[in-house]
Amino acid sequence: MTSLEAAYLAQNLRALTETNADLAGLLHEMSADAPVPTDEPARAASANVVDFQPKPGAGGMGPPVFVLGCGLGRRLTALLADRLANRSRQPVVVVEPDPAKLRAAMAAADWRPVITDPRVRWAVGPDSYTACLAAFDNDPGFSFQNAQFVCGHADIQHALAPGAAPSHWSRFVAQAREEIDEYQKRLHDSVHQFLQWREGRPHLSELPPDQVRVFARTDRNTTALKYITADLLEAAQRAGHTTHVLEEDYLNDPFLGPRRMRAILDFQPDLVVNLIQTGRQAFSTLRDQAFTGIPFAVYYSSDPRRYDLAPERFSPDDHVFIADPEWEERFGRIGRPIHHLPLATSLHLKTPAPDADRWSCEVAMVSNLTGPEYVLPALTARQRHRLLELAEPVADDPEADADDVLGGLSAAETAIASPEALAAALEVAATWHLRRQAAVLLAEADFDFRVYGNEEWRSALAGTAAADCYHGPLDYETEVPAVYRQARVIVNVGSRSASSALNMRAYDVPAVGGCLITNDGPAIREAFTPGEEVVVYARVEELPRLVGELLGDAAKRDAIAEAGRARVLREHTYDRRWESILDVCKGR
Repeated sequence: MTSLEAAYLAQNLRALTETNADLAGLLHEMSADAPVPTDEPARAASANVVDFQPKPGAGGMGPPVFVLGCGLGRRLTALLADRLANRSRQPVVVVEPDPAKLRAAMAAADWRPVITDPRVRWAVGPDSYTACLAAFDNDPGFSFQNAQFVCGHADIQHALAPGAAPSHWSRFVAQAREEIDEYQKRLHDSVHQFLQWREGRPHLSELPPDQVRVFARTDRNTTALKYITADLLEAAQRAGHTTHVLEEDYLNDPFLGPRRMRAILDFQPDLVVNLIQTGRQAFSTLRDQAFTGIPFAVYYSSDPRRYDLAPERFSPDDHVFIADPEWEERFGRIGRPIHHLPLATSLHLKTPAPDADRWSCEVAMVSNLTGPEYVLPALTARQRHRLLELAEPVADDPEADADDVLGGLSAAETAIASPEALAAALEVAATWHLRRQAAVLLAEADFDFRVYGNEEWRSALAGTAAADCYHGPLDYETEVPAVYRQARVIVNVGSRSASSALNMRAYDVPAVGGCLITNDGPAIREAFTPGEEVVVYARVEELPRLVGELLGDAAKRDAIAEAGRARVLREHTYDRRWESILDVCKGR
């Protein structure tokens, strides 16, 4: 081995140790006698993957891509840098049956861009199927279904050509195809069993109240969505129904589709609850194949401008619920009836964290601070700064409209996204300003004030009077109710992107006996009596005065908290919302 080869190998193994120490150790201990492989030129390698089309799904995730053979990494590099680039987070599995070839390849070139790419996994060893399974930590959801295969160098491409002699690669690809066929057979059998079960099963509208089987799926990466789903299904359980919630890793699970199909077919639901996604979006063609006639309750709890509302995404079995009545116009083209279903709470049923003194303070805000990148994740730092700057007048004027601001943008600024997406991003940015402004005003008023939420608060409050008021995130089910109970006043700043709807805090705070002060509007006046059950403000500049008045009148605070709690428990729990969903889906 030359000094250059030794240097390449050393630096590559150091990098590999950080991502796959076992593989690095195996290669380090091997003999150095294997010859350095030859490979096609970089330009030819790039040309051989030019027709590859990524299949990114949610958040760029999608089914795995299996690269057959390491070669010198040139096709692999072209695949990662050119074809996948930043458009996809699909796992890329390097399948190499001969560790000696991989070691020799790592002595011939700089593999660090590949090794450090977080999408790359390694399936190294003579049994390639077992190695691929191990690359996903023997995940029981592992499947070649929808997977893509790329030849890592020209020799393997020739070995897989029609008429070529049997080889390791032809046997591996055949084994993968057998696994796909077996998956399809299992899916077909599951659908058949499901349809047989349904033949003798009454429709939802004919089932006794305590015999409904309710299925829901939720994403563990979300905040509000996973709690709303859990609360609705727990309300269904309290009403006597059988429920199942599939918690998914929507952004990081390459086997999401097959896993979801198995879960819903095994459970055999009478009703499916979906947040944000329609039945066809969540279950693809299986929606029309097996679930025709089964009601799907589709609940939109956040701004629908971020989601695909094409009419073909909806079926006659989808019952659409929206948290904000102003969204009804946007849903008008889908051809389905729309039902207004405000958010609600189940926080009064949770057990607060102990140690009351730890959470005691005069005033608290509990919310995340989210910038325009929430709507437009590809924003550059400069674009983000510009959108935050443009959103200030929207934040300052409650009557201002984000669409009016768009008229003053340059062609270059409007080219970064659709008008709807830009308007949504500006509204999110306006909420960012309002929440930050509220925090600074309350800190400057010298209250014993705390902010809880995501880490964005830390940088947003740096250099302000509220810099030391940020106390980190909270566990929703234990720490949040403790804060709401122990802080004398809780301040809520609702989102500008859902100005006609109330967020979860508007119900959560009164539910656990907290005194709530929140932004005024038709929604809060419909749900509560201002001045008796909650306190409202028109502009954030009013907060120091209103909070000061509440802190100086303990009897008034207690009366508002008590009346607000009674109103919530009477009208705004998820038990009530569940009754509404079931009535609609049963056709009552």
